[in-house]
Amino acid sequence: LIAFYSMVGFLAAFGESSIVTWSIVYFDREMDASSVLKSLGFTCFMVSMALGRFSCDFLRNKFGRRWMVRVAGVLAIGGLSLVAMSPDLPSSIFFGCLGFSITGMGLSSLIPTILSSAGHIPGGAHAGTSIAIVSMFTNCGAIVSSPLVGYLSDGLGSMRQAFFCDAVLLGLICLLSWGIPEESSV
Repeated sequence: LIAFYSMVGFLAAFGESSIVTWSIVYFDREMDASSVLKSLGFTCFMVSMALGRFSCDFLRNKFGRRWMVRVAGVLAIGGLSLVAMSPDLPSSIFFGCLGFSITGMGLSSLIPTILSSAGHIPGGAHAGTSIAIVSMFTNCGAIVSSPLVGYLSDGLGSMRQAFFCDAVLLGLICLLSWGIPEESSV
């Protein structure tokens, strides 16, 4: 289970860090946003992250860990895909902000849910050890994200394509969620 939680944490931190680092550049280069609007996507992402973090305990207790990770993964994929596929229109700023907000809602609950789950593995390692291992992989995801997304952006020719690759990676979260036990066994 630690391996599942570590991979989900890595991917969640990867997605979160890439948006924190590259969302303003995306609005500048891809959407040609004015200097006033460049930080709007980042702001929408961070506000939805905060709102999601405030509500994730309630939702996790009501619906369970596996459900929480699946729904969060779907929201993250959908939101980042919307960002990557937003049209080159005056309304693209709206779609970019909406996509970053949806992604923020999805990613907001993943790391707290995974760290909580790592601390409650039945018959596993000590809770502190499990949380430390998962945290280490989560931090690795945050560290490698920014340079890798920048490299992809240069190699593929646009931030849109790099964010779409990021959305595909976030899709792995939904697949990995099948390895998370139901609430009754955790």
